[in-house]
Amino acid sequence: MPAQEIIKRVTLKEVASLANVSVSAASTVLAGLNNSVRIPRQTQERIRSAAVTLGYRQKQDRVDDDSPERTTRTARKLLHIGIIAEYDTNLSAPSGALNPWDHDISTALELALGRGNGARASFFNRRRVSAPPVPVAEAIRRLVETGVDGIVLVNLDQVFVVAKYVLDLEATGLPFVIVSSGPLTAPVANVCYDNRAAGYAAAAHLIEQGHREITFLATVSADWVEARIAGAAEAVRVHGLPASAFSVYPASRKEMTPSEEWVEPYIHTPDAVDASKAALREGLFASGVIALNDEVALGFMRANRDSGSGSGKFAVVGFDDMPEARFQGLTTLRAPREAMGREAAMLITQVCENQRARKQICLQSELVIRNSTVEYA
Repeated sequence: MPAQEIIKRVTLKEVASLANVSVSAASTVLAGLNNSVRIPRQTQERIRSAAVTLGYRQKQDRVDDDSPERTTRTARKLLHIGIIAEYDTNLSAPSGALNPWDHDISTALELALGRGNGARASFFNRRRVSAPPVPVAEAIRRLVETGVDGIVLVNLDQVFVVAKYVLDLEATGLPFVIVSSGPLTAPVANVCYDNRAAGYAAAAHLIEQGHREITFLATVSADWVEARIAGAAEAVRVHGLPASAFSVYPASRKEMTPSEEWVEPYIHTPDAVDASKAALREGLFASGVIALNDEVALGFMRANRDSGSGSGKFAVVGFDDMPEARFQGLTTLRAPREAMGREAAMLITQVCENQRARKQICLQSELVIRNSTVEYA
């Protein structure tokens, strides 16, 4: 009697290793969930080639035709979710490298929909090269035409701008979720970011490091900026410091233009460097500096180095934890971008099953302490 042949199942991890990609990337491509948003075509082809080379087969659960599981899975419709976002698909470009918000949220959202929420995603990227973004109303119309069951709008513009799109979404009659940079007052399903709590955490960290005066560097005005400033001011008050211990520079700031009117994403660095150099010459900064985001914080650090005012004079905190912040040793508030995507995936499936399951989920940052505050405390 011949020996029974033992067939070893090839794992997804082995495919990913051969293709030199992450397991999540391999899973996305081989499950057919990729929309050419994050994964370059050459990488997709490399993953599929590795799967063929190793003889990888998608694992399928064996279910008898008349089993309850079979009946349930057949009856449950595979949800088709439309995702509207605005991201630079060329992440080597400055705008993409500096602003991964939409990209990271959308990536986590799509993966979560495919993995655990029984849904597939179709993307509409509003970003266009050297042209204004496609209007949200037009993006909604085009997704509705494809027959989606629900829509997730990822829009991190100012809250008053995002609130205008609620009527457009409600007019479709479809379930929807809005991912925004701050809480919406409209009673809709909403995943947002707590900017005020982030500002509080930034100031509290500096105070705990021994700084008794704090300057908030804000080169523009927007509701998310003002929320961070308000949180920092609250931390100063709660920690028993006088109101004079907290200042905002410059006192007069231009209003940030809504993204519907952008041709290219706003780059903060030049304004941050110029404003910082002027203030450094006049000695207007306190020992603890909070910048409106990582880009402005890094601009301040560059201006400080160029001015020759002495490394180690200022402790600096930013927001968002962009890639460059890690390389420059910047203490920052890491934004919960991936978590926002996962929460949006769970929320849209809940709303599709029950339209009354609307709720607001507001996520907070994680303080990441690096040399920019530790060395200069």
